[in-house]
Amino acid sequence: MILRGDFLFMIIVFRILTFPFFILYKLITKIRFFYIKKYRPIEIKNQYIIGIGNISLGGTGKTPSEIFLLSLLKGKANIVLRGYKRKTNIDILGFGKNLVNKYSVEDIGDEPYMIMKNFPDTYFIITNQKEKALLKYNDLPYFFTIIDDAFHKFKIKQNLKICVIDAINPFDNFYTIPWGRLRHDVRELELADIFWISRANYVSNQKLHEIRDYLLKFNKKIIVTNFEIDCLVNNNSERLDFLNLKNKRIFAFSGIGNFESFKINFKLILKFNEIEFLKFRDHYNYSYKDFHMLSKISKKFDIIITTEKDFYKIIKYGQIEKLFYFKMNTFLTHL
Repeated sequence: MILRGDFLFMIIVFRILTFPFFILYKLITKIRFFYIKKYRPIEIKNQYIIGIGNISLGGTGKTPSEIFLLSLLKGKANIVLRGYKRKTNIDILGFGKNLVNKYSVEDIGDEPYMIMKNFPDTYFIITNQKEKALLKYNDLPYFFTIIDDAFHKFKIKQNLKICVIDAINPFDNFYTIPWGRLRHDVRELELADIFWISRANYVSNQKLHEIRDYLLKFNKKIIVTNFEIDCLVNNNSERLDFLNLKNKRIFAFSGIGNFESFKINFKLILKFNEIEFLKFRDHYNYSYKDFHMLSKISKKFDIIITTEKDFYKIIKYGQIEKLFYFKMNTFLTHL
């Protein structure tokens, strides 16, 4: 057990050891910021480019925000993603309904695969070089193009630049890495057109107003959204309402960037249930050993719940009894 005094001592030692790296990284981000402000990006004709990204590490709700945008566009859009931790290195292009039957979740990455399952008519470009790919593949089927994780991209003009901010932990301690979770200096928020506050229903109104008050000084538009679980779905597409889970023994696992938000989902809906949680690394690639372990665990609980993208990665080994994933809905709200 680490005592509070020991923990503070460890932080001090860590900061002393990493101070040169912190100063160097901060200097690089400041130079980069001034460079971007003067840079003249390439404009792609006949395309409306929407860049969605964040300034912090970890899950901020970026993917649900992209899904919300695709819903507004009825899926009739192009989307450019890297496919983090995918096994392929080639550019993969096509409509979701074609790619999802041709490639596995390991081939294209968990997030693209999940989006494809929900938006078969969306056109996907999965590439390690997103901006180069847009210049190379310029004959796309739709007018709107969404670029995933694009806040730090600047070589191509983004007609709309959206910065997603997690209401649970918006700016951490305002330090860049390695002292904090910020990928960019907070001054880069000036580059955004819209601030998209996600998971607003996970925090108090007081905290929401504090976030808003800080962002107002940048004089940008602010969108606020709630994330809510709609229902549970199994491998046979059978839906289960949360009302049926009262007094049930529940086991929940996931490998996402913000595990705290995963737990809050259950606390908001299943206030009186006892839930056991298991955390995996972000974008975790499950093994057969994990599948076997979860299969054994399922026999001890009434139901096992995970996220949609984790679900697709585990069922490749077979079916797990009583395994469900939750379908998330995103709703616009106001402060």
